[in-house]
Amino acid sequence: NKAKRPLSLINRLFFVERCIAKKQESGEVIDITEIRQRISKLIFERLYTWCTANGPKILPESTLGKAIKYLYNQRDGLSTYLKDGRLEISNNFSERNLRGCVLGRKNWLAAGNHEAAERACRIYSLVATCKLIDVDPFKYLNWLFQTWMQEKSEAPRKLSPSFFKQKFS
Repeated sequence: NKAKRPLSLINRLFFVERCIAKKQESGEVIDITEIRQRISKLIFERLYTWCTANGPKILPESTLGKAIKYLYNQRDGLSTYLKDGRLEISNNFSERNLRGCVLGRKNWLAAGNHEAAERACRIYSLVATCKLIDVDPFKYLNWLFQTWMQEKSEAPRKLSPSFFKQKFS
């Protein structure tokens, strides 16, 4: 199978990430960027070396051909995680969190007008941030609207979900 080698290399990249996660779970302090630069970058380069050598031999419209084209077109974006230890190797986390928005996409069309849609997006962003940092969105929004109505001059930072969490958790 022609895809065996690139899949093996991709699996190695994810294996490195699982090892990093295990070290973090054990409480070990590690430099993720250094590990990625030392290990994952080499694997990443081998993947592109394989694609360069084998890409011309593969039909461009085949599934593997399309995957290779995607890798080439997205190389800079795909390699970004190697340079920043805060980033994940995949976007699964982001996609899971955006799923509700995507599922409600047709609902946003019925917002009424552009300004209403923008307001809905802001509220949705606040709710998503609350979920992300483990804050009850209903309690936060209730506090936000009460605080905002009482003190219109509050700095935006003092109205954020993270400020609410620090203050009330």
